Amino acid sequence: NVLIELIERIIEHDKKSAPITIKELEQEVFLDVLVKNNKSVIVYGIIDRVDFAHGSLRIIDYKTGKVEDGAASSVAELFSSPLYKEQFQTFFYSWLYHSNIKAPGIKSGLYRLKKVSEGIKFINNGESITAEQFSEFEAQLKDLLADIFNSEIPFVQTEDEKRCTYCGFRDICNR
Repeated sequence: NVLIELIERIIEHDKKSAPITIKELEQEVFLDVLVKNNKSVIVYGIIDRVDFAHGSLRIIDYKTGKVEDGAASSVAELFSSPLYKEQFQTFFYSWLYHSNIKAPGIKSGLYRLKKVSEGIKFINNGESITAEQFSEFEAQLKDLLADIFNSEIPFVQTEDEKRCTYCGFRDICNR
């Protein structure tokens, strides 16, 4: 019953934005990324929904849990604070899709199911992500991947134990 109610509420909200053309659901997207030292890394994501509405291709990520209301003010901020992890994820999906399809004018947003009546919360102030923003995101992502694969940089536990609360690796690091 809860699922039916939720689906009905999503459809009711989507009707307000009609016409919408659903292009893809649960779309798997892969990309081979070349980082420093010619290391090749395959990145991957499953995009919940790709649709087209009001002249824009939209990447929509459904969120069932609590999502912070704050908005990152820049691409760099997506990489610097865990407060923007959901926004990072949907930007990442948009970048993956853009890199594979070369689609311009992508808008990206979060459908927060606990606040479904508020509709889609778009990142980037509701504007399409620009080519420059995608380039900046890619450069920062490559730097992050290079750091992850750099054997000179050790993995260490976070000092912020609140970040461990819902971490799937909590048992491994004994937190």
